[in-house]
Formats: sequence, structure tokens, C-alpha cells
Amino acid sequence: MARMSAALKRRMLRVALGIGLAASLAAAARAEVKEIRIGIQSGLAFLPITLAQARGFYAAQARKAGLDDLKVTTHYISGSPAMNDAMLSDSIEVGAYGTPGLLIIWDKTRGHQDIRAFAAVSAYTYKLFTNRPEVRSLADFRDDDRIAVAATSSPQTFLMRMAAEQTFGPGQHGRLDHLLVSMPHPDAMAALLAGRAITGYMASPPFIAALSKSDKVRPVSARGRSWAGRSPPPSCSPPRGNSSTPIQRWHAR
Repeated sequence: MARMSAALKRRMLRVALGIGLAASLAAAARAEVKEIRIGIQSGLAFLPITLAQARGFYAAQARKAGLDDLKVTTHYISGSPAMNDAMLSDSIEVGAYGTPGLLIIWDKTRGHQDIRAFAAVSAYTYKLFTNRPEVRSLADFRDDDRIAVAATSSPQTFLMRMAAEQTFGPGQHGRLDHLLVSMPHPDAMAALLAGRAITGYMASPPFIAALSKSDKVRPVSARGRSWAGRSPPPSCSPPRGNSSTPIQRWHAR
């Protein structure tokens, strides 16, 4: 990437500054720490974290904090439950979450590990696709269909419940829960295109772009219109962050 927009540079800098704060706190608590491990998930939403590392932002911020020997590494983890396990087992020091997973880990660790958000990463849109030509809306899915989401606590799951209530009426948000299966984004896209294991997939960028070009799948509508959900920003969480509470609002358009 030859040039970056000013907005992207500012966002990367904010992420880098946040990681620097987490590293300083960890170093103060445990002087022997020489590495900060960041857990990220697949998808375009987490690109700022990868770019910040590739551009040397973390190393620069560590030097400014007087931590010249600090090493920062990124590790791909699929879904919030696995991210929670990694955080709680000290396999990573920083995790990048969607809002539902962040709320769960924040609630579970209040009063002891106190995992909290300290930097927003991005905001993006999800879109539901199917490989069954006869499926035009959520109401057309059968009991033997399976719809892939990143995890049962992922933003896709909550957006699916919102769509179910839009389609079937008040109180019907759990109508399709038995169809949902957890699957990493790359595996879900491959399975949907191959016509195996799943018949639906709630996709995120960049997978939406790839699926939109395929004649093997089609977007699903709710109430006769194309349905998509917009997620609030994924956030970074260190074991001990600042005092902000990670509460966001959901938006569907």
C-alpha cells in the first residue's frame, strides 16, 4: 500500500497508542514481561491492527515508553469464545473483540482480572448469503438448514436474532437459533461456495465482496428487502485497561 489516507493513519496511531498503554501497564505489574501477544480474528475489521504492526507503530510506541526490548506479536484466533479462553489462560495479553464477546469477558472478569476495552478498531457491515436458490427470505430456511456465524456470542448471532424478529414478529428473536453453527469466516465462505455443511452464512468484509461476485450464492432478504446488519466497532481489550465500560448500541439498516 503506497499511500494511506489521513483518517487511516490517525486510526492506526490511536490503536498503536492504546497497545502502548497496555504494554506499559503489563510491564509495571510484571517486570519480567518481554512480549505482548495480541489476539486478532479473521476479517477486514482487524486490518488496522495488522497494519500498525507492519508499519512499526508498536515498536515506536514501546521505545517512547522506555521499553526498547518489548516484542509485540499477533496471533489469529477464531471467535470470541476462543479469544476468551486465550485471555483467561494468559496465552495472550490483548484481544480484539466484537461487542458481544467483549461484554461477556468484561462481565466475567469484573473484580479480578478486570478485562476492559481501551481502543475501537473499526465498524463494518454483515450480509446474509445462501446457496439455496429457493431461499428468498429468512422464512424460507428449513429445519435441516445450517447458517454459519463466527460464534454463538458473535455480532452475527445477535443480528440474526434481530432479523428473525423483523421477519416473524415480536418475541420471535430465537426462532432460527437452532440453525446457527459456529465456523471461522474463511471456512464458512469455502463451505457455502462448495455447497457442503451449510446453506447460509452471515458474512463480513472482505468475504462479502468475494461472495457477491459468485453465481453460486445469493443474498437473503427480510420482509422483501435485502437485509444487512451494521456492527459497532470491534475493540481491543488488555487484562487491565482504563475505566471505560464497553457498552455500544446495535444498528440494523
